[in-house]
Amino acid sequence: METLAPVELSEYELERGKPIPSKNHGIVRANLLIELGSRYRKDYRCTSEISVGIAGRVLVPDIGIFPRMEVNMAADQTMLEKMPLTTVEILSPAQALDDLVDKT
Repeated sequence: METLAPVELSEYELERGKPIPSKNHGIVRANLLIELGSRYRKDYRCTSEISVGIAGRVLVPDIGIFPRMEVNMAADQTMLEKMPLTTVEILSPAQALDDLVDKT
């Protein structure tokens, strides 16, 4: 019986705990960000793939929606320690539904 070699995960997959986004995933995310940003820019700040550190866990939602916050290009952040108002996760064919349930 032939055994399959283990598939090596990419750095992206190891860091984020999810598959690399596909073309369709990227298009859906971009379209959602454009739509959300154009409708709600005055009151909210939409982010894409920003790390959120809460209660000892780091999550990286596809889209995070936060109360309007200042943008300071001289002092960037790689992680926010503030819970988003809501998040959007785009389910990829290679992503298990259990992953979304865990994030919830």
